[in-house]
Amino acid sequence: MVTANGSLVVASQKENPDLFWALRGAGGNFGIVVEAVYQVKDLTSKYVVNLDYAFSANDTGTIIDYLASFGPNMPAKLSFIVGALYNEKLYGGFAVIVNGLYLGPQSEAEHFLAPLLEKATPFKQNVSMVPENKLVYAATFGSQGNSTIACSGKGVDRSIFGGAINTYDKATYIGFINAFKSLTTTNADLRGSIFFIEHFSNYQVQKIPDSTSAYPWRDITAHLLFNYAWNDPESEQVVDQFGKQWRAAFQKTAGLNPPQLYVNYGHGDEGNEILYSARKLPRLRALKKQWDPNNAFRFHHPISMF
Repeated sequence: MVTANGSLVVASQKENPDLFWALRGAGGNFGIVVEAVYQVKDLTSKYVVNLDYAFSANDTGTIIDYLASFGPNMPAKLSFIVGALYNEKLYGGFAVIVNGLYLGPQSEAEHFLAPLLEKATPFKQNVSMVPENKLVYAATFGSQGNSTIACSGKGVDRSIFGGAINTYDKATYIGFINAFKSLTTTNADLRGSIFFIEHFSNYQVQKIPDSTSAYPWRDITAHLLFNYAWNDPESEQVVDQFGKQWRAAFQKTAGLNPPQLYVNYGHGDEGNEILYSARKLPRLRALKKQWDPNNAFRFHHPISMF
């Protein structure tokens, strides 16, 4: 990697291990990676089960109850991304999409989904076995791999807010989904916006010792991502007010005190302790002073020096 003074250095467990520690969790503060070696897992199965269900916003409470039933103990082979959005082409308007992924037999996957489907009826669904390298083209009814849908927001302005939770507060989600539905239904300029709940198993994440990297939040149950998009400049103020209002609401009911946040989901106005944690900031600040004393790399959630 290239550091702030223009030096080309290696960061690894053996060379500059402190810098290597900092890069994994606060990398944007320390330099530019020009070559990387990855650790990857062996492919254990060529196929995965993709489960897509489209629900009415009225089913939000049932969906949240279902996710909450897993708590922090999501099975290692199961993961969910729940999306809320307005899409006339795919869903005829506003919908809440549950996308499940299961690394195992389809019968086992359907067993895990049964408690949800017993209480809520999707108006659209697709369950299929797909090769791992084709998953992106199948997930969420094929929308992510479809350039006419996934890349249709070219040239728009965007504002990102993030959240992290330990527990689900159903009332907060129902309130937000109703407000978000109203926002995107009544304002066509904001219909490129989308809200995600990312509830993955943290089994593998927690197998990595906390001390080995700067990343501080390995106990988060689920991540939230609010992605607002617009063209009309007058929408910016609406988005800013709406985004901050609901970010605060989720922070109050997340079951995390102080709040926690995956750094790449930051809006830009969060304090360092939310992104990097009070326990890891002293070491990060010392390394920042060593490797970038003039704060050249300050454009992505910069580490404050004080």
